[in-house]
Amino acid sequence: MRSQAIRLAYARVSTDEQDGALEAQITRLKEAGADHVISELISGRNNERPGMLEAIAMVKSNRVQELLVTRVDRLGRDAAYADQLIAMCSMHGVKIRALDGGEIEMATPQGFFMARTMSTLAEMESRMLSMRIKKQFQVYRAQGRHLRRRIPFGYTSGDNYKLAPHPENWAEAQYVLQVLREKRSFAASVRRLGNEGRKWVPAASNLQLWFVNPVIRGHMAHLYDKSSGKGWNATWGEIYYDQHEPLITEADWNELAALLKRTKNNFSSMSNDAAH
Repeated sequence: MRSQAIRLAYARVSTDEQDGALEAQITRLKEAGADHVISELISGRNNERPGMLEAIAMVKSNRVQELLVTRVDRLGRDAAYADQLIAMCSMHGVKIRALDGGEIEMATPQGFFMARTMSTLAEMESRMLSMRIKKQFQVYRAQGRHLRRRIPFGYTSGDNYKLAPHPENWAEAQYVLQVLREKRSFAASVRRLGNEGRKWVPAASNLQLWFVNPVIRGHMAHLYDKSSGKGWNATWGEIYYDQHEPLITEADWNELAALLKRTKNNFSSMSNDAAH
């Protein structure tokens, strides 16, 4: 079976790498003599990568004579995982060759030292990059920048990533607040918005999450704790106050929140809907 074994190549890029990086790796690996290339777009910190699992299965089935990568860090950013992978390939007689670094093996003391050094440096680089990104995000959050992909209804991204009133949805968002005042119920408000064919008709739970989000009061909320739910107990790890124009003032919000929390009013609003 070994005579039919192939030169398998593995190409990987993280989601934050530049466009074209994956194609560039694949091209280099093919030019280096790869018979088959497995490629994937995924973080090297993930040890359950589908592409890598496929490569491991091929190695274990003795279908591979050589595993090609452009750099050792493409195997993964976890040093312990990379060590196990290199050792597993060695046990199956599979050479690992990095186009930028040469042969990688652990059978000799020198090979073990080089393999461990390269995989450790790859993990250290990954951790340092993660720390730099987290620190930069902390700075951006303190500046009141909006960093999430989804912008709360009624707002748009303005200058310097600050939130600003949406030219079309601002009035619609204020109307939603008006309906909440009248109906005093999230479910009843959603039904009314739907019956009227309004532009934004969210699920009742999503409407409540939108209402309790500090953003509509002019604050910036970050690090939402999904385990806290979408109700009154929803929490955020960081809140920076008075960062942009509010849809509703703090005083008006507290007054409306008190009305919405009254269960008897929620039942009466449902009765009003039935009457209409």
